[in-house]
Amino acid sequence: MTEVSRPEFLGTNFFAKVKPTWAPTANQPDPYCDDNAWSRAKAAHQEDECIQREELRLQKTFFRRSDVPLVYSFRFRMPKEVLNDKDSIRWITAQWKQEAINSKYAQEFAGWSPSPFLAQRYDDGILHVTVQDDMCRCLIASAPAKGSKLAWKNGTPHYCQSIRPEDSDGKACTSNLKVEYGRNPILSTPAGKWVEMRYRVQAGRDGSAFIEIHQDGRFIARVTGKIGYEPDPSSPPMTKFKIGQYRDYIPSSDTLELDWIRIETARK
Repeated sequence: MTEVSRPEFLGTNFFAKVKPTWAPTANQPDPYCDDNAWSRAKAAHQEDECIQREELRLQKTFFRRSDVPLVYSFRFRMPKEVLNDKDSIRWITAQWKQEAINSKYAQEFAGWSPSPFLAQRYDDGILHVTVQDDMCRCLIASAPAKGSKLAWKNGTPHYCQSIRPEDSDGKACTSNLKVEYGRNPILSTPAGKWVEMRYRVQAGRDGSAFIEIHQDGRFIARVTGKIGYEPDPSSPPMTKFKIGQYRDYIPSSDTLELDWIRIETARK
């Protein structure tokens, strides 16, 4: 029987999910989601969980195999100022997830769910992009951040962190990824400004995977290597794309403005 994917109503909603135990920066949990702060927030908002989400996604009939290259382009802007710019609270604005993955992950990590193998993020009000090799997440590109001087060099990504549940203290990891940068790989900020992002995406672990990132027509980076998780041997992995806001709880109202979006088959 064919599975039917029904459209969902748009709108911010909180949904049942275990409170996050891993933060993008070591030992910096969401300050609004500790026991005391979250109890106050729950009482004020009459919600049950510590996640906020408002996203658009393709219905399942439009999912494509992860090993088929597609180009995702969109123009968007973010709030000029954010309430919290210091605690690295998880804030995803676009994500590419792999479905399905090997059952070994569920057997090893009870109650765990896979992260996106490619994510565009806005933690601390800073646009940045991460790519995953299995359980190793690497920062590939970023807009300027206060007090941070990141060096973008060709080769193995330097800023990588394990997302294994037992490594919630921010343990470093080494990936099988390689990255090649453009002449000016620093992202421009979308804070109060329109920017156009273009991602050419083909995931997989057979050596043919790649992700190309462009902003406003400027080449930022090309990532190659093993991208994503080990696949389910019974079915080919599919890519699930979502755009919009997915973040840990912040007591503020913030708008992601999306001008247009285009998804097309990549040219050879």
